Amino acid sequence: MDEIMRVTNESLALMLGTIQGQLGGVTEKVENLEKLLNGNGKPGLLQDHRDLVALVAEHLKQAKEDKIAKDLLAKQADEAKVLLTSEAKEAINKLATETKERKEKISNRTWAVILMMLTQLAGLIILFIRTGSLH
Repeated sequence: MDEIMRVTNESLALMLGTIQGQLGGVTEKVENLEKLLNGNGKPGLLQDHRDLVALVAEHLKQAKEDKIAKDLLAKQADEAKVLLTSEAKEAINKLATETKERKEKISNRTWAVILMMLTQLAGLIILFIRTGSLH
């Protein structure tokens, strides 16, 4: 009890002054932290965080859209490949058919010319036989 009583107004004032000094330092640090978080005439850490979150969200949205576009492009490329393959097969078949028809036409014409030449040759031979000479 004597120890409690020995605390004087002077020592209380000294302790109170020390506490107030430490409290002032803590208050100053808290104010500096508030300025850092909320900004001091410019965006603070909280605003930077919000901006960063919005930027990441926008990048994720763009990445999703890019993936959708890439998948669509791949699908269209596959469809184009199938279509080109089909059209190429049709073109090859058409060309083969046309070639076959042209060969048949050429073959028919060739036989017609050969038959006409044979007919004329036969006519000349008969003419030579009847006349008995070449002049």
